Amino acid sequence: MEENRNVVEGMDKNNVPEEDGNTGEIYEQTFETFPRFITAMYNGCLRSEFSKRWKRAKLIPIVKSEKEKMKTY
Repeated sequence: MEENRNVVEGMDKNNVPEEDGNTGEIYEQTFETFPRFITAMYNGCLRSEFSKRWKRAKLIPIVKSEKEKMKTY
């Protein structure tokens, strides 16, 4: 449960991280209200067949040029 708490507390409170549109603040409030439920749900996902597909990844680094690194947005 502590590991989940650390992740949730480390999220940007105003940034929308995923397609679901929930901010870090919403995730934090939900975890604070239901910490055992959220932890059990997360652990269940890790044990399921669903997560086995997510445990493999092919990483392809995309190296930026020095000019691109200097750009500010």
